[in-house]
Amino acid sequence: MSEFISVADVCPTGFAREQKEVRDEVAEIAFRLRREMDRGLTPDEMKVVREEAEAAQAAEEILSRIFE
Repeated sequence: MSEFISVADVCPTGFAREQKEVRDEVAEIAFRLRREMDRGLTPDEMKVVREEAEAAQAAEEILSRIFE
């Protein structure tokens, strides 16, 4: 993971680089979760990873609205 960047800090400034870093980190989390699901998990593990993947997807959607 990268250095912590607050969405609240980069939102009003409009710094594209920082916004991209936040989006890239969320996309990386989503990618790792999909890769983990693809390798095969127990039903209990799959449930947890699916919930995490849904949270990452929600974060991507929220960021796209915040950074419009």
